[in-house]
Amino acid sequence: MRPLAVRRLPALAEAGGVTRAHVAVAADAVGVSERTVWRWLAAARLGPGGPAGT
Repeated sequence: MRPLAVRRLPALAEAGGVTRAHVAVAADAVGVSERTVWRWLAAARLGPGGPAGT
């Protein structure tokens, strides 16, 4: 589920912004904390050379 969330949320951000509600729904669906989803989004923005372990 992580790859799907990480693909869809950045696309949503480009289209008009990701809200806390979007992140909350994604976190609930994947079974992780909202903070984890925000970290995934940050790592996705940084690309392949981003911080390890995120």
